[in-house]
Amino acid sequence: MEYFNFKFNVYPPSFMESGNGERVEEGDKIIMPGSCLNTLARLQVTYPMLFELTNITARGRKTHCGVLEFVAPEGNIFLPYWMMQNLYLEPGDIVRIRSVTMKKGTHVTFRPQSTDFLKLQNPKVILEKKLRCFSALTKGDTIMLQHADKQYCIDVIQVKPDDAISIIETDLNTEFVEPIDYNEKVEKKKLHEQKSEIFTKKHINNFQPPKSVAYSLNGNVLKNDKTYDISNNLSISNKDTMELNVDSSDEESYENIPKKKFNVFGGTGWR
Repeated sequence: MEYFNFKFNVYPPSFMESGNGERVEEGDKIIMPGSCLNTLARLQVTYPMLFELTNITARGRKTHCGVLEFVAPEGNIFLPYWMMQNLYLEPGDIVRIRSVTMKKGTHVTFRPQSTDFLKLQNPKVILEKKLRCFSALTKGDTIMLQHADKQYCIDVIQVKPDDAISIIETDLNTEFVEPIDYNEKVEKKKLHEQKSEIFTKKHINNFQPPKSVAYSLNGNVLKNDKTYDISNNLSISNKDTMELNVDSSDEESYENIPKKKFNVFGGTGWR
């Protein structure tokens, strides 16, 4: 059996003159030249038409797709930008297109690159609706979905029964694995909680009430071998008021201060 197998210059939808670029970005269908339709009909390629795209300069990097229209200029094709990224292609690069037959898919495992996708209401329903714009899925690809003016990148982790499957008119079982940034966010949260706990314990366990030294009126330290620890004399009543009990039995109280006769301009004073 003869296959469709040709090479084309590839461009993103933004290079299209007809303004249908937005239609191309939704899903995995490409725009091909009109001559391709005649060739495919002559080769009796079965429907739905599915193709294998290969970047011949990037170690055989490949993906799979369907076709949307046959209105591209001769020698060129238009690919969704996310497909060009998967294939490591730049505008004007050459890609090889080959017609293929693919088994209908039964199972696919997806991994969102961001937890933002899982925060959407019914993300699985949204995904299943967006997959209607796709013809095939290839293991290792990263597809792009547009929803509510935002773009979500989702990795294709596993597909069954082959590494590339058709998802046209098939009952496909889908599941999700943890997003790429999920573990990173969890670890950051745990680290923040641990730091907060350590900070709290450090300042509670290491709290030391201030200590004071008592002085007499003449400036001498009362009992040089004794300091007054406020924490020992501090008590809190049931009314949440603070009482400070100070020992007033100093050896050098006010009454014990030696009385001296004060002479005007006598040249003596208190120290």
